[in-house]
Amino acid sequence: MKMKSLIAPAAAAAMVAFLIGLPAASFALTGTEIMTKVHDRENGTSSIVESTMILINDKGQTKERVVRAVRKEYGDLSKSMIRFMSPADVKGTGFLIWENSGRDDDQFLYLPALKQDPRRIASSEKGSRFMGTEFIYEDLENRKVDKDDHKLLREEKLDGKQVYVVESIPKKSSDSQYKKLVSWVRPDIWIPVKIEFYDKNGALLKVLTVKKVEQIQGIWTTMDSMMDNIQDKKKTRLILGKVQYNADIPDEYFTERFLKRD
Repeated sequence: MKMKSLIAPAAAAAMVAFLIGLPAASFALTGTEIMTKVHDRENGTSSIVESTMILINDKGQTKERVVRAVRKEYGDLSKSMIRFMSPADVKGTGFLIWENSGRDDDQFLYLPALKQDPRRIASSEKGSRFMGTEFIYEDLENRKVDKDDHKLLREEKLDGKQVYVVESIPKKSSDSQYKKLVSWVRPDIWIPVKIEFYDKNGALLKVLTVKKVEQIQGIWTTMDSMMDNIQDKKKTRLILGKVQYNADIPDEYFTERFLKRD
């Protein structure tokens, strides 16, 4: 009898939603629940990705970089390593991320030209640009949902797809380089297909737009995206090539010693 008392209201809500043309999920999900689904969506136990990064300056001139990234889950946390493969001036550059629970992620940058050990990125540097792109070090972290207050602003359509629009504001202003983020989330795949980044003064700083998603090994994947800096007119485009999920990746890939290998 208890199960019937739970199912009946849900079924009635779904029926009303169908009759008036609203998505049934709108009756149940809060902003926090939506962003939790985004954070927890399926992305395999590991991945190997080869991609092309295109840097576009304010005059429209471009530079291309080939990047290889590997990731592996360790329980609820993960480790990632990014290696620049070309051109020659950045070849061998490595970036390592160890996700942590209850504190900031550890990040290490290795620049082969300096012939030094990998350098830990300090918290005070998280607002700096990563390798001249429009991404900052903070953007590369897997930000925990509970660090922000999330509010569902509205539901609408974007490019013909139903989306949730969610505002995320850091609980501690010192805990982020941004005053807030606004995300357009597709509930059919739980991927934000557009994100607005606002600076500390509340002005729109950057817009991330997803241009293409594709299902690979049953996992929805962002294949083409653009980070557009509204204030300095520069852009960074990331186009994925080969993607492999659930690959067997040795643990040594995620060590500082391995980061120094060519």
